[in-house]
Amino acid sequence: APKSVLIVGGGVIGCEFASIFRTFGSEVTIVEMMDQLLPSEDTEIARKIEQIFKKRDIKVFTGTKAEEIKEENGDEN
Repeated sequence: APKSVLIVGGGVIGCEFASIFRTFGSEVTIVEMMDQLLPSEDTEIARKIEQIFKKRDIKVFTGTKAEEIKEENGDEN
C-alpha cells in the first residue's frame, strides 16, 4: 500500500477506497467539494461517516476542491 493517498471526491466510491487504504496502513486524505461527504446521502449518515473517519485518522476536507497536483519537487502533473 502507498504511504499516503489523496482521494478527490467523497462519494460512496471515494469513501470506500479511503476505508480500504486506511485499513492497509496508508495515510488518507479525502477532498470533497460539496459541504459533506456522501453528498447524495442523508446528512446524518454523512456526519456519522465523517466522525468514524476522523477516529480512524482519515483527514476529511469538505467544501474544498483540488485545482492542481504537484510533485514534491514542484513539477506539475
